[in-house]
Amino acid sequence: MRFVRDSQNGDGGWGQRAGSSSDPISTAYAVMALCGQDDPGPAAAGVQFLLRHQLTDGSIPSVSDSIGPRPFLFHVPVLADIFALMALGHVRSRIGAPDRVRTPA
Repeated sequence: MRFVRDSQNGDGGWGQRAGSSSDPISTAYAVMALCGQDDPGPAAAGVQFLLRHQLTDGSIPSVSDSIGPRPFLFHVPVLADIFALMALGHVRSRIGAPDRVRTPA
């Protein structure tokens, strides 16, 4: 959990590796993981990152994902939408409604 918290970027998101640029699918994974800890701030910042990347049609474009142990890249555009929606559901059920979750100013 400490690694996830410590690898959050200044824009509220996460990248595929610590230090890499934030992307929506990696951010969604991190938000889901962070719903299991006490401080809602990092997850809330991740939600804000996801919502900033949402297009008018509701989709959330992202980089390709990979599967290991070797980095086999695959691109399924709907995966970012699916995992972002799952992350939002995790936040809602484990942390609370968005009006009760605030990030530090």
